Amino acid sequence: MRDKDDSPYIAFALSSGQPIWPNDSGMKEQLLAEVFTTKELVKLLPL
Repeated sequence: MRDKDDSPYIAFALSSGQPIWPNDSGMKEQLLAEVFTTKELVKLLPL
């Protein structure tokens, strides 16, 4: 993980089994937790 400040968010995702939606493109580089970008969510969610 590049940014140690991201650790709590990764821990939350791992402990809850839920993906996260950060506003940080660097989070996509880690492979521990599922991370969505805004573009990905727009494509997935019905509008």
